Amino acid sequence: MLKKVLVLVLGFLFIVSAAFAYDLPKVYKRAYTADQPASTLITPTSGYKVVISNVAISAGASGAGSVYIFDSADTATTAITPTVVLANNGFYQQTFNPPMPASSVGSVIKYTSGSGAVGSIWIEYTEQQN
Repeated sequence: MLKKVLVLVLGFLFIVSAAFAYDLPKVYKRAYTADQPASTLITPTSGYKVVISNVAISAGASGAGSVYIFDSADTATTAITPTVVLANNGFYQQTFNPPMPASSVGSVIKYTSGSGAVGSIWIEYTEQQN
């Protein structure tokens, strides 16, 4: 009987330790303001790459304007979202399936906002070591 209990406990500990070997999703939230070129959102841990699974952008009650999210350099090839033009109280959401990895290890996730844009950005992500 004691041997069976010991096997069950060791099996449970193995499963729990295996589950914690993977990075659990994080949610990053930040308020954004107008006219912010290449403002930093997420800086990954050294040696890691950000992998994004979900992005949401909302505009405030008087926060109409454009926002887009990218990694590293502000180019079409590093865009994470299209340029999103939101009305007052507008909302944009994008789910990536499979999740979208940053262009390279250490790439910083940034946003640029246009005139009048005020609101919040949420990013659900994990970090992947390469």
